[in-house]
Amino acid sequence: MSTGMKMAKASDEEIQTMRDFMLFLENAIENGFVLEADDTERDLDGDKEIMDEIEKRWGKAGAAWRRVIEGFDVLVHGCCDPDLDYLEWKPEIRAALNLASKV
Repeated sequence: MSTGMKMAKASDEEIQTMRDFMLFLENAIENGFVLEADDTERDLDGDKEIMDEIEKRWGKAGAAWRRVIEGFDVLVHGCCDPDLDYLEWKPEIRAALNLASKV
């Protein structure tokens, strides 16, 4: 019997969508909402235009962010060594992988 929990896996497309959306926000915050589209740049003027652009881009990202973030959280807390500040297998998983590679 499993005591774990199942979490829907984010697709590669959802991960890329979140990456693109977060890069857009980062660029917007750092550079004043200068967009690059079709090799042209334009400045967004006014709150309405800014919000319209965010809402347009959020359309895809809004459905993906929970799977991306929660999936990462489940993997980190389920598989990674909690005593380290970088991603590494839990000692018991590493030992099992080492044992399996010797078989």
